[in-house]
This record gives sequence, C-alpha cells and structure tokens, in this order.
Amino acid sequence: MEKVYAKKEQCYGCTACANICPQGAITMQEDKEGFFYPEICLNKCIDCKICVKVCPFHSEKKQEDYKQRYFAVQHRNPQIVMESSSGGIFTALSDCVLRTGGVIYGAGFSEGFIIRHYRALDEDTRNKHRGSKYVQSDMNRVMKEILEDLSAGKTVLFSGSPCQTAGVRNYILAKRKVLNNLLLCDFICHGVASPKVWRDYIKYLEKNCDGKLERYKFRGKKEGWHNFFPLIEADGLDVSLRYRNKDSFFLLYATCYLNRTSCYSCRFTSYDRFSDITFADFWNVKEVAAHLDNNTGTSEVLINTRRGEEWFQRCISEIKFEECTRKQAWQPHLEYPNELPGKRAQFWQEYAERGFEETLHKYGKGNFMSKCKRIAMPIVKKTGLYVAAGKLYGFIFSGKAVRKNGKNK
Repeated sequence: MEKVYAKKEQCYGCTACANICPQGAITMQEDKEGFFYPEICLNKCIDCKICVKVCPFHSEKKQEDYKQRYFAVQHRNPQIVMESSSGGIFTALSDCVLRTGGVIYGAGFSEGFIIRHYRALDEDTRNKHRGSKYVQSDMNRVMKEILEDLSAGKTVLFSGSPCQTAGVRNYILAKRKVLNNLLLCDFICHGVASPKVWRDYIKYLEKNCDGKLERYKFRGKKEGWHNFFPLIEADGLDVSLRYRNKDSFFLLYATCYLNRTSCYSCRFTSYDRFSDITFADFWNVKEVAAHLDNNTGTSEVLINTRRGEEWFQRCISEIKFEECTRKQAWQPHLEYPNELPGKRAQFWQEYAERGFEETLHKYGKGNFMSKCKRIAMPIVKKTGLYVAAGKLYGFIFSGKAVRKNGKNK
C-alpha cells in the first residue's frame, strides 16, 4: 500500500480520492486515533493521478466575480430556531430545495449514534441533519449518490465541513465539469473530533446512564443560546447535568486534543470559501441586529456565489435578516485555525495506555485554555468585545498558524 498524501497534515479525510479512483485502488483506512486516511493498492493503481487533482489540499478554487455578502439571520418560526443550533438558516434553505423535489445531504445520527452523512427526501429525515455535530462524519459513498441525483436532474443541497464541501465540489467538477443544480453549504469550523473517541464516549454513557441512551444533542438551548450545553436523555430521563462540568465530551472537544491533525493548519479557515453559502453562530449579533438577539439563536450567513444568493433570495419569506459588513461578521476561524495544543501527544499516549474512561476523567473537565475561554466568552459577548478579543487571541496564540496558511487566504 502507498499513501495518497505525504504527511497526515495534508489529508482532510474527505474521501474524494477514494470515490474518484477509476480502478477502485484507494481505500480509507482507520488510524490509531480513529481518523480515516486513503491508501493506494499499487497492484490496481494506473498512476492517472486523478486522486491528486480532486484533493482539496492541492486544489485551488477558481475565483468567481462575486462580492461576498454577510447576514444575520433568524427563522420566523420560533420552534425551528429552538431546534436548530443557531438561527435555523439550514432549515429555511433545505425546505426550498425539498419543495422543488430536491435532495438534502447532511450529517446525522445513525444506529448507535454514529455520525454519518446520508440522503434526505422529506422533512422528517432532513430534520435529523439539524444541529452541530463536532465529530468527523462518515461520508461513505455520498459523493457517488450526489452524482446520481444530479445526473437524474434533481437539485441537491449538500451541507458539511469546509473540507468535505471542497471534496464534493472537486469530485462533481471532475465527473460533470459543471455544478448546475448543486447547492454547497459549509460552516465555520472549529475542527473535527475523532470518531473513535465519540464511539467510546457513547459506550461510556450507555454503561453509566442506567438505561438506554435515547437522545444526544450537542447544543441544547434549555438555558438559552448564549449558555448552551449538550442535551442527553436516557431511559426517558434527562441526565444532562451529570455530564455538564465533568466527563463531558463537549469540554473534552474544547481542549482541541481530539481534532484531526490537518485541522491545526487548515487552509479553509479563510473567507475564500469553496461553498455557495457558509453558516455559523452570529455571536456578534448584538452589535449588528439587536432585534434578533433574543437568546434563542441567530445564524451568521456568508453568501459566497451567485448561486448562493439566488437560493438565499428564495427563502427570504421564511427568515428575518439584517445585512452587515465583513468586519461585523468576523469570526476567528475565518482567519486562523486552532493552535496545536502542547499536550495533544500526551493525551493520545494516555488514551492508548490507560484507556478511555481514565483519560475522560482526567481531561473531561477541559484544560486551562478551554476553561479560560468558557469564562471569558459570556463577558466578551455581553460587552461587545467579541471581535476585538478574537483578534487579540489570534495574534497571541495563533500567529504561527496564520502566517503558515497566509498564502491560502
């Protein structure tokens, strides 16, 4: 077996190479951290190098003559807002696509709470795609299914991480040469966590909840959008409080120890998007559209292409919105990725030697930096210092990452 990439930092795990290979020579293999990487079977490889051509790490986006626009958005239906992580823009857009007889592809829970990308043709299935999921999803053969739907004349909305979206875009361009009827949506990403750690965490919950795990929501809003916590239900009982401040997957994720290696030098922490539309939480909404700041959730929306603007216009009857400037819409991960934590290697060594539970007990309260962020974030939001604080943090802690990726900005 030969690797498609030179080093792990160069692979996002999007699966475009495995899907495009005409010989079926590339398979995705799981490493010790639970992330999948492509490997080439040399007996099948014909050295066509199409795998390199579709790889998001190597490809450049052809610039469109379009000036990016920025919006604060909230769905007009309060229930949809409460069921969404932020303001419900994904539901508004996907409803428009479904009404055309189109297809939605997004990440949701499958059996055993495994996070996968899958196809939705109706609202009930689409609703399972709602909400943030901080784990790298299993893309399986989704790219080939998207190609089949496009070839059948269907409109397709794909929502995924920026690297997944770039992989889908490159794959479809390589197969069809055009992106007609494909609406690509990504989100401002904080990095994707290990599927292996997530699987172990689900097993841990089921072992300790004294009942079958029935629901897990990464971003519950029982105490409001500004103070969200995971919602966990087992055997008809809400056990969220038990895992809020310790043994918490969310606090473990906040340490950045779980992120894929490529996330620490990600080229997609940029305004230069491969998608048509980008979603995020609009934490600076108080300074932009105070009437949308009701602590239930507001979406930040970046319109990146004419196709994106066309679909945004189709759903404006279902949303409340306010246009803003690029400066007002600034987010840390539009400029720099998370820094590689100094104790990441130590975490994974202890994980391998001591097992999941002991490692969770030690790190499941967060680390010093994540605790500082938790304390500071509510303050900077309330005082309107979100942008200034983020810029300062990036200058102090992520300067190397910004400079390293500067050419990709």
